[in-house]
Amino acid sequence: VAFLTVSSVQAIDAGTYKVGTEIQPGVYAGNAGSDIGDSCYWERLSGASGGFGDIIANDNAIGQFYVEVKSTDSYFTVRCEVTTLSEWPVPSQPLTTLESGMYLVDRDISPGTYSGQAGDTILDSCYWERLSGVSGDFSELLDNDNATGTYSVIVEDSDFALMTRCTLNLAETPDTGTSTLSVALTVSGTPLVRIGQPIGVTATFSAAVSGVTVSVDNGISSNFVGGDGDSVYTFDVTPDAIGDVVVNVFWADTSGTLSLGIPYDDDGDGAISRAEVVTAIGDYLFGGLLTRDQVVALIGLYLFG
Repeated sequence: VAFLTVSSVQAIDAGTYKVGTEIQPGVYAGNAGSDIGDSCYWERLSGASGGFGDIIANDNAIGQFYVEVKSTDSYFTVRCEVTTLSEWPVPSQPLTTLESGMYLVDRDISPGTYSGQAGDTILDSCYWERLSGVSGDFSELLDNDNATGTYSVIVEDSDFALMTRCTLNLAETPDTGTSTLSVALTVSGTPLVRIGQPIGVTATFSAAVSGVTVSVDNGISSNFVGGDGDSVYTFDVTPDAIGDVVVNVFWADTSGTLSLGIPYDDDGDGAISRAEVVTAIGDYLFGGLLTRDQVVALIGLYLFG
């Protein structure tokens, strides 16, 4: 993406400016509020009569925004402070989480697939648009939608900008095809790992996802809570034998793994001690869930690691 060269002027206050004299053609950037009540109105004008016919393009910008003033414009009106693009901060690395606003491709964000979660009806949908420019001309609109539910937006390398009215997260990059989402698996506190006793696990994704799957090595999962478009999922894991209990969570190319440890390894050091064997034998003798073979397996871990 090539950006226009602009004048050395840094900050431009709210007002109306004659293009070529009081303001130079180029791309300008600003920050507005998060809703229409504190948005920033701007308009490109072919004249200064005040008539509706003078308006070439206009918008009530929300969040970070950009607007290109063209050399063919006569005047430019803006209701908040804007800054020349050369003076607008460039992220140290491409953003992966986007709040409501406008983002320039290859400056603010990278091409890729961005995911979002909106409501189920048009009233709580999320509007977005892909753009070939930021002058506000209708011809610059490449694609748009009032998205509902779980949705994705594919930003191409040839796009100039992306505008979104709600949060988006980078889900996949075109170069590698791999997911940039992450998932963290946690348990509450430091529960003892016991055969037949469930342990609560939480899987927290960095963005809303759909189609999450869970598998457990040496155990079973149950009581799964979370649906399409959620970012937090909870479930129980119940160990069923002696040996490391490992939880695996998958979504597309994103995966997370958590070892709960070995049943009766109460200090969590990955080995069975004499005291832990004694505890297990006591549970076996006095009505616990261990079988004789499982106690033998624990003794084997104690003797041979």
